[in-house]
Amino acid sequence: MLRVTVEIWPGGEPRRARILATAFIANVSDLEDISNYTMRVSEGVNPVAGTPAWKAEGEVRGHDRRASVWSLIAKVAAWAAEQRKAVIRRGQPEDPLGYHTSDLMSCARAMAEAALSGNNRAHVDAEIAAVEKRLIKTVPKDDDKATDNKAPSALDEDGQET
Repeated sequence: MLRVTVEIWPGGEPRRARILATAFIANVSDLEDISNYTMRVSEGVNPVAGTPAWKAEGEVRGHDRRASVWSLIAKVAAWAAEQRKAVIRRGQPEDPLGYHTSDLMSCARAMAEAALSGNNRAHVDAEIAAVEKRLIKTVPKDDDKATDNKAPSALDEDGQET
């Protein structure tokens, strides 16, 4: 498997490096001279181009392994560039709570801040109610079991009821 990582080093400084895009490329034809590959590519939010994060999966068929590795990477990069255009044309679905889901870290921070401040309490309560409603259909209610409604008794230090 090949892993291709595209990084930017602002000012040429490795300490400020950040990953822009990644591709995983796997040979799926037993390393034959003419091989087929599956690939998984992703690109983060691009504030310069104003584009959201995206990811896609695809394949390269009939690649000559005797060629330079750069030949395979060029094919993957060309395919990925076309996929990016398709993502931009389709757009990203809106999050019902208004979070910008194209940047996972920013989204996670915003969600954590809202949870800590209680700003999204109504949405959290609605989600909990929906989950409980689904679970009630599969889990028997307490009143379905025979109970004597007696409060549990206290135990002394020897474990005997008091």
